[in-house]
Amino acid sequence: MFDDNRKWYVRMFDFNMAHAITLATYVVLILCLAGCATGGTQVSRAQAQQFQVGVTTQVEVEAALGAPQVVQDMPDGTLVIYSGMQARVKAATFIPIVGLFAGGSHVQTSHVSFTFDKAGKLQHISTGQYSADAHVGM
Repeated sequence: MFDDNRKWYVRMFDFNMAHAITLATYVVLILCLAGCATGGTQVSRAQAQQFQVGVTTQVEVEAALGAPQVVQDMPDGTLVIYSGMQARVKAATFIPIVGLFAGGSHVQTSHVSFTFDKAGKLQHISTGQYSADAHVGM
């Protein structure tokens, strides 16, 4: 009778251990995914340089890069801006107490603006990037 109860206990322990491992895996994945956030449209300098001033049209730029974040009508044409942001939380942020001193995030933003004339032809390309560290705690 003792052996039957022990076998039941071992089977139950294995069942719970499998669930614990699965749960731990999900928690690690969620923490990894929670550590990164992106927004907007990231356009690299190389991508922006593929367009030719005086040749490329606004329709071609939007077909290649998607919908811009800003479209502004100007007296002499149109200004189109693509901006993107990426934030990564530092792993130390998730460590109790250590996160207060070493935690934070790293943020990178980029923007590319295209100026088009009234005919829709590209006149000017401007790019910019910004990078900063944000700290939390003490």
